[in-house]
Formats: sequence, structure tokens, C-alpha cells
Amino acid sequence: ADLMNQWGLRTFHALAQRYRVNLNAHVHDSLFFSSHPDDAYEVITQLVTALERPRVYWGVELAMPCEIKIGVSWKSSHEWKRLPSRDAFHVVARGLLPA
Repeated sequence: ADLMNQWGLRTFHALAQRYRVNLNAHVHDSLFFSSHPDDAYEVITQLVTALERPRVYWGVELAMPCEIKIGVSWKSSHEWKRLPSRDAFHVVARGLLPA
């Protein structure tokens, strides 16, 4: 949770100045946000990069992996254990949009 506060929220605040994105909730170790579909992948990429950055604890380098979930409600409809490619992300994201 501290990493989310220190690196996730700071990064998110900076991204909110440049992209069409709104924070809906910050719950323990998760950020729930809404984004314009054209901006979503860039926002996610920068958040994952900031949060997965290796850190040193007691002389040992550790990196915390992030999961990415997208959907049209709080209950996500798709999940990745690692950051997907831009194309893979957009295929799923476009499928969530109304026809």
C-alpha cells in the first residue's frame, strides 16, 4: 500500500494533468480509474512502469508485479498478469465499447 501511495498516486496525479483520466477510487493496493479509450494504454503503461520499478530493501532488490484489469464496471471483464502489448490491449478495450 505504501508503494501505491508513493509511486502510484504521484504518477497518477501527473498523468491526470496530461490525459483524459479520472480517479474513481484508491483502495489499499488498487487504483480504479476511468479513462478515454485513446489514453488508457499510455496511462496504464506509465503507472505499471512506476509501480514495478525495482527497489532495494535491506540490500535486496525487489520488484512488485502489477496486474491490469479493464471493464465497464467495478467488476472487470478482462485481466492480464503482465502488461499486454498495445495491440492486445486495444483489441479487448474496443470490445468493451458500445457498438
